[in-house]
Amino acid sequence: MSKLPFCFSIDFEDYTHDYKRRFGVVQTDLNIDSLWISYEKIKSVINDLEIKNGLTFFTTGILAERVPDLVKQISDDGHEVGCHYYHHDPVYRDSLDSIAKNLDRAINALSKASGQSIKGFRAPRFSIRATDKDIYKEIARRFEYDSSFVAGETQNLESLKEYFLSIDEKLNEFPVYAKKSFARKMNFRSGGTYLKFFPVHMTVATLKEAHSKGFMPIVYLHPYEFLSGSEFWIPWGEWSSLPVTRRLIPYARQIQCLKVRNKSVIPKLKYIFNRFEHQGPMRNLLPKAS
Repeated sequence: MSKLPFCFSIDFEDYTHDYKRRFGVVQTDLNIDSLWISYEKIKSVINDLEIKNGLTFFTTGILAERVPDLVKQISDDGHEVGCHYYHHDPVYRDSLDSIAKNLDRAINALSKASGQSIKGFRAPRFSIRATDKDIYKEIARRFEYDSSFVAGETQNLESLKEYFLSIDEKLNEFPVYAKKSFARKMNFRSGGTYLKFFPVHMTVATLKEAHSKGFMPIVYLHPYEFLSGSEFWIPWGEWSSLPVTRRLIPYARQIQCLKVRNKSVIPKLKYIFNRFEHQGPMRNLLPKAS
């Protein structure tokens, strides 16, 4: 029995820097040592899984500006470098002018560091809504494909193509699929916290349902999910610019991202790779030039 196709991608960002920014904590430099540690771990997993055709690393522009040698290494190792915005901020909250500037700055940094033409985009936290047509038009002006849309059971490949053709005929959309789970109360996506916290058969079922609707099944993970130590941990003292009452929840929630069930990620990936056939970088999904 042949394996179903899928794409495995990484949203490559600095958890430490982005999490502080999210809560308005005074910024320091990127956590460069931990980024390198996480990439070396990802490389080890790639070797163990015998992935020969490379992944797509959707990478933030600030990471490319401040750690260009890491982005170059990703490219030199045969992977596609995609764009993950400039900062790891929700895209829809920015004005169109800010979005354009952030995209251009990120593309410049990513292409300079990687030596690649940047073809694809994924919004941090999939933060472009279905109604944000003007934002998708900005994406279409700069990229050949987008992977920011979360498709559900009401969409299929043809309906989604029609929707994006109405925005811009040049933009290819490769969505992440969300399956209705837990009495239809959860939109379960095939990656990140969903893959980490829940039984692997739920991810497999989501990938299969995506394929049945004509979508390319996509698994996505983040650097910190490959580690289970304190590499990206933000100590209590680094929250000192916030009042004590505002520190408690974000400080404690780090446990969820950095500690809980992280050790389950690699065995689950192995299970998925035994049942699906990785298609390489997502740029491979683009229509071939006639």
